[in-house]
Amino acid sequence: MSENRKPEDYFHLLAENTEEYIKNLKAGYVSTDKELSVAAVNKRMWRYIKVNARNSIFWLKFSLPFLTGGTLWIPYYPFNVMTDEGKIIVLTIIGIVSICLLRNTTLNLMKQPSKKDFFHLGAYEKYNKDEYSAFSQLISDPHFSFKKLKDDLKSPSVLKDSSLDEHKSFINDLKETIKQKNAELYNINSEMKELKAEIKEHQKNSDYVRENIEELENAIRSIEKEKEIYTKIVKNSHNNLQMFVNRNFSEDVLNDLQFDYMYSIYELQSDKSFKFVTCKGVNAHELPSNIKHSDKQNTIITANRRKGKVVFRDAEIVKAIPISDEKVVAVQLHLTDEQIDILNDDLNSLHKIAKIDIEATFRLFWICLLIQHSVDELKTQLKGAGNE
Repeated sequence: MSENRKPEDYFHLLAENTEEYIKNLKAGYVSTDKELSVAAVNKRMWRYIKVNARNSIFWLKFSLPFLTGGTLWIPYYPFNVMTDEGKIIVLTIIGIVSICLLRNTTLNLMKQPSKKDFFHLGAYEKYNKDEYSAFSQLISDPHFSFKKLKDDLKSPSVLKDSSLDEHKSFINDLKETIKQKNAELYNINSEMKELKAEIKEHQKNSDYVRENIEELENAIRSIEKEKEIYTKIVKNSHNNLQMFVNRNFSEDVLNDLQFDYMYSIYELQSDKSFKFVTCKGVNAHELPSNIKHSDKQNTIITANRRKGKVVFRDAEIVKAIPISDEKVVAVQLHLTDEQIDILNDDLNSLHKIAKIDIEATFRLFWICLLIQHSVDELKTQLKGAGNE
């Protein structure tokens, strides 16, 4: 049977059978709880006990005579004739063995991506080193999946035929990330309610519990900020694409694109200089109309030399984006003092999120510029056909 299979058939098998596995690994990768700690294991041990409540009750009943010194139900021999010291030793051994078995069972579940309620990327990395090494580069890319790769390979033209698919995939990935953030917020809020209920029930407020609550509150603020940024990107994406539709894909909309940053756009010329195209939020008269290739200190020229890498200098972040084989556009984001301070401070709580926002903004620019380029090409073709 395998002799009759085509290469694309193997891709189909790979995509269909690994989609859920890769999805679960990605969920673990984007989680804020990735470090394998005692607290992470204990949390899942308690979850395992709750899920298997019936078995837990059985073992509690079984061990009750031991715990009560053989005074309830039928006395266990020889436990009921042991000295107090002997009973303590046996109870200690039973307790240690029980905890070790429970811990091993929990760790086994934590390293399995299929066990969503227990899976933990730290356990997977520690106990499945070869698998983690094989998948780590893939799961760190939020846009990767074997199914997406299979679909992309079907596209005869990366530039034209996949531009809309790229846009849809990008937005769907962001929406999926927002759902994951909502799930994380729900879990953290539930955990915090349990801690507060424990304080109220036992009338205690230990430093450990207070620290746990404080960590959870910080995690909530961080996740909510990330979700806010992702939601804003999705909204900007929808508005920008809708703008092309509203104008029947017949007008230049670069001047009206919606982003969270002030920006300017330059286009590479045949003499390797960059010509000003448009800007928003900044005074066009204060920007150079043309940037010569010889101006090596200019951020745009530097970004073009670095072939697609983001260049951060002073109050500007620039990326040169290839739109086609002949066309390169440089997008320059102009930062406020507050944005500069956040990006220059690795310890700032918003530093990581700001970098994600900038990366997503350049990605969104790329999509819009691709669509605008396709619109311009279509207008040129229609004009040529009309002249004929």
